[in-house]
Amino acid sequence: PFGAGEPISFGCWFETSESTKKMVLLHYANYWGKVVENNISKDYFSLALDNGIPVIHTRPSTELKSLNSQNLADGQWHHIAISMPRKSCLVSELEVYIDGKMVETIVDADHHIFQTTSGRLNVGGFGYSNTGFEDKYPRVDPYIGKIDDFSLFARPINIDIDFFPSPAPSGSPSGSPSSSLFPSTLPTTIPSLSLNPTETPSSSPTISSAPTLSSQPTILPSEPPGFGYSNT
Repeated sequence: PFGAGEPISFGCWFETSESTKKMVLLHYANYWGKVVENNISKDYFSLALDNGIPVIHTRPSTELKSLNSQNLADGQWHHIAISMPRKSCLVSELEVYIDGKMVETIVDADHHIFQTTSGRLNVGGFGYSNTGFEDKYPRVDPYIGKIDDFSLFARPINIDIDFFPSPAPSGSPSGSPSSSLFPSTLPTTIPSLSLNPTETPSSSPTISSAPTLSSQPTILPSEPPGFGYSNT
């Protein structure tokens, strides 16, 4: 769905402990490695974790950064989602969600998004466009950690409908929005069952005397009074 100014949105779960690196989570750019310069109208789209803080690059001079100071590279599962609210929106209008909650952002060199139409999407690194981008961003490394449940949309998202409720991967933090969807703790003890077929009751059951029958059976009418219904 990446193409020109058309809206795109995506999200995924991730877990990493690499809190001192800048690592690529998602990258879309020309597959031959050409870096779009500032005076060119077509952009790339790169989401990274910079010391555990999400940042987005669309041009060498344009960076959108989350103002949420929480370091997400804490060894716990987190969910991140990015959404373009409309066609050709400003970079500053991008909606960034962390664990289901929108966070405030700040941007340098804001502009309207117009993405290259001849690119490749890569998860966890620069991928096919690594030649030019590794030279342009020498301190940005491939992602180290786990990524799960990646989703991509060719439209704006509703975070509650498109991603939550959604079961988190095993080991997600108790504070994540989806933790309430997991079943409560299983019981620690299981009632014991006797498997001994020879076991008998401690006392024999008491059988009351057999009921007596009248000499003439009573025959009920084929239909009791009031049985049936009528159409009115």
